[in-house]
Amino acid sequence: MATVEDEQRGPAADAAPARRADRARRGRAAGRRSLLTWLSVGAGSALVAAGTGAGIRGAVNGAFTAGSGAPYAMWQDWATLSGVDRVVAAGVLACNPHNTQPWRIGVGGDGVVTVDDALDRVAQVTGGRLLARLHLKATALGLGFHHMNQVTERIDRDRAAGRADVFSTRWADVLGVPASTGLVSFRIGHPERPAGLSPRRPLSEITT
Repeated sequence: MATVEDEQRGPAADAAPARRADRARRGRAAGRRSLLTWLSVGAGSALVAAGTGAGIRGAVNGAFTAGSGAPYAMWQDWATLSGVDRVVAAGVLACNPHNTQPWRIGVGGDGVVTVDDALDRVAQVTGGRLLARLHLKATALGLGFHHMNQVTERIDRDRAAGRADVFSTRWADVLGVPASTGLVSFRIGHPERPAGLSPRRPLSEITT
């Protein structure tokens, strides 16, 4: 039943709550649009800024140019080399973070790969890539490639176990470089006989 106050408000007063609710909805929608616009502009600016930074670094490093001159000569010259030189050149082209090329490769007598710090994990990963390329290219050329990691493994094992280090000195005496910089060692040459085969598990035991 209508009251006196209802009659005094009339239709316009009845519509006021609906108008207020509609304005609130429009305000929320506008707020969402503003937020989305701000986010899209902000994200776009961040992407542009990041892209600009990457572009500058890429330009400085020559990522967007074909490359010429002495720093790029290895990419063309390595295929014209032969023997150990070609093996080492193939290794030099191994991928490495930020193109730091942290290795030095000694090939007089026993081969050794050295870095500034043999305990550095990045150097260990890049050194592994280098060693893999050396081995693959040596095999492709018909050369024998023998990993000599027993000494470095023993140095690491004694360090982890807290035992006296007796192999670092021997390493330095034989290879002429400090053990702290020696990453991996190897021998390369013409094999006198085919390499012996090592046992392997059948595929049925390792596939799932």
